[in-house]
Amino acid sequence: MIVGLDPEVLAALSQPHVAALYALKLDLVSGISRLHSSLGELVIGGEVYYGVGAMGSVSPQKEQLSTSPTKLTIGLTGLDNSLLAEVMRERIVDRTAWLYLVVMGEDGVPLNACLQFKGRIAQTPVKAGRTNTIQLTISNIFEDWQKGLNRRNTDESHRRDNPGDRFFRYQDQMTDRSIYFGSKKDAPGFVYKD
Repeated sequence: MIVGLDPEVLAALSQPHVAALYALKLDLVSGISRLHSSLGELVIGGEVYYGVGAMGSVSPQKEQLSTSPTKLTIGLTGLDNSLLAEVMRERIVDRTAWLYLVVMGEDGVPLNACLQFKGRIAQTPVKAGRTNTIQLTISNIFEDWQKGLNRRNTDESHRRDNPGDRFFRYQDQMTDRSIYFGSKKDAPGFVYKD
């Protein structure tokens, strides 16, 4: 999900001699990974982000006023074979990712940071060769909205989620019943039982 710029970040960007960079936070099975698009260590909100420099890339972000899924591609190139194998072993798909825009001051200290994109990792294509590349495709929450729910509307499944609630108790009787709306023809009598 794309998020706009905070007024504090806009104020920091309007100062002279500032630089902007991206910071990426990944919630992986093995733990939280934090990277940024500059060099060295960077502390943002009490968390340490490690620089990947020019090895990282972020695709342009598009904002739209619809419920269609928005995707963002983040690439990491120049990985050695051992690190590439480690990434391929990790279960990355469906893990949460946050992309921040960080405004750096003249002295190299972060002035402000704001969330730019939040979503789940949808794909992780890997290109092995002279320059090993991993591209994370991150999709916002609207991707999940297009998937059907793994839920049944039955009395048993409803009672499993809501003990003591019998909302669907007459559903079995209602499925085969003819209902006539706006007609003088009445449906057969209904038997209420628990």
